[in-house]
Amino acid sequence: MNDLMTRSVTGLVYIGIIVGAILCGASWVLALAIFFSFLGVSEFLAMTGARKTKRVTWALDVLGAVILTGGIGVLCMPQINTGIILLIIVWFIWLLGRMIVELYVTDGNPLINLSLALTAQLYIALPLGLMNFIYGVEPALLMLMFILIWLNDTGAYIIGCKFGKHRLFERISPKKSWEGFFGGLVFTVGGAIAAHFIFPHWFGHLMPWLGWALFGLIICGFSTWGDLVESLIKRTVGVKDSGSLMPGHGGILDRIDSLLFVTPATLLFLLILDTMK
Repeated sequence: MNDLMTRSVTGLVYIGIIVGAILCGASWVLALAIFFSFLGVSEFLAMTGARKTKRVTWALDVLGAVILTGGIGVLCMPQINTGIILLIIVWFIWLLGRMIVELYVTDGNPLINLSLALTAQLYIALPLGLMNFIYGVEPALLMLMFILIWLNDTGAYIIGCKFGKHRLFERISPKKSWEGFFGGLVFTVGGAIAAHFIFPHWFGHLMPWLGWALFGLIICGFSTWGDLVESLIKRTVGVKDSGSLMPGHGGILDRIDSLLFVTPATLLFLLILDTMK
């Protein structure tokens, strides 16, 4: 009971922070993305052992993530006069600096150190920055995306616990089942369709209800893949949780693993939808 209470309180705080940021405006969403990027990259470096190298490399890796996430987020804010070329130049300067610093690091494998640094940038910082583009399309859409991710987790957990017998991906995540996956799918697709009809002033103009059903399917698929990929990373490095920041849940990466895959998939879906109009 104590574990359930701890998990519930932590989850409510996490949801409250996200909902509060979206309701407060673009600057808060940008701050949230940067905050998650800082925490996520820090956890990734600690989990994979990259943080055991010199502190300057860890600081540079986190700085690169903040630059990438923040820079992409700023591009979504029309009141700030900037451009994609400037972001590329700044981040490329960081990349050159990171490679130069590796010349002076005497512990660890330089190629592995650089590979982990770049993986953290592309796996965590980049998709979190793209989150701001979705907010720019429609703030309610970003809120719905989070809600659908949570619905997918909830449906998969409830149905999986009750009826789960056939393993979804036993080599990576023995507890996940096909029954849980389809439970999450029903919750997610149903939630997306319901949002279209209940809030037509927010979502009705973007696409018909069949489009929202497809959107729910995309959320479910990429949410599951995101969860499995993070499980693969944890299993590879031999850890149960990505960290201990969130009591009852593990680390921040354990909470945003689905988000990291769903965000770029959602943005691509919106871009394809826009070209078809």
